[in-house]
Amino acid sequence: MKQKVMAILLVLLVAYGTFRFSANALKPYHTVYVEVNKPYSQVWQYLSQPQYFPQLYPQWVKKIALLAPHHLQIMPNHPGPLEAFDMQVDGAAGLIDFNPLPKAAQQVVCHSRVISLDDGQRTGVVHAFSRPNGMSGMVWFLMKQGIEADYATAKRVIESNAVKPLEPLQVTGPLLPQPPTQTH
Repeated sequence: MKQKVMAILLVLLVAYGTFRFSANALKPYHTVYVEVNKPYSQVWQYLSQPQYFPQLYPQWVKKIALLAPHHLQIMPNHPGPLEAFDMQVDGAAGLIDFNPLPKAAQQVVCHSRVISLDDGQRTGVVHAFSRPNGMSGMVWFLMKQGIEADYATAKRVIESNAVKPLEPLQVTGPLLPQPPTQTH
């Protein structure tokens, strides 16, 4: 009898986990929230400056280049193509937007909001991003896990004053040379 009860509980647990994973995998967006025990100005300084991205978001960014003012190219730290974004920031509103370049339906759109909390010594960061069209449930799950891990890293690095000072990015062009185009 005890074995039957345990078996039924195991089946219910697996079914619940599968349902929970499936329901979350179907949502077309995901939101991450962290509270950083540092003032807004210090958190904003790092989150709004792309030269710090490899330190703050190691799951995502391996290398970064500035193609033109506000236009970033990112070599991801995971299998996949180079990513390019138009990064728009508004310090007064605490907004950081990443819009894909070129505007393609299958790319991720990300929006961050940085908020000074009650005492001015803590800062909330909300990061929302969309699921690219056609992305499998498993890849979407792994992407969400990676972004959540990156925001936990950013919180830890900023709070521990471990961010290495860097000069602002200069326009350098693409990270990799573009393949020659064929003409016929």
